[in-house]
Amino acid sequence: MGTGSMDRYSDADRASVAKLDATGWGLFFLWVGIALIAQLGWGIALLGTGLLSLGIQFARWRSGLAVDRWGAGFGLCLSVAGLVQWLDVPVGKALLPLPAWIIPGVFAALGIAILVSAWTRRR
Repeated sequence: MGTGSMDRYSDADRASVAKLDATGWGLFFLWVGIALIAQLGWGIALLGTGLLSLGIQFARWRSGLAVDRWGAGFGLCLSVAGLVQWLDVPVGKALLPLPAWIIPGVFAALGIAILVSAWTRRR
């Protein structure tokens, strides 16, 4: 649901990207409101948010616009985290033999990498 670099788009494409981004953000806030009111829990809330992000990227692809790799990766990560939480997958046990800290650790590492790249990037 990010805008990315708009320089490579024509005016019509910019309008399409802006409309898709606005739709994505509108659906995001609508979904968060529904998830909070219905008390759906973190798993379903994360899964829904991830699927919304992936859906917007799919709409961009179907419209012939460039897919925002960050938005697709974000949607995939949130979807996986939501599924793990919703299905109560025992992380660190036989079903998913990973250390219990690995999934939150990956999210924290991604956050740190994004912050560092944003603050060290030169224009």
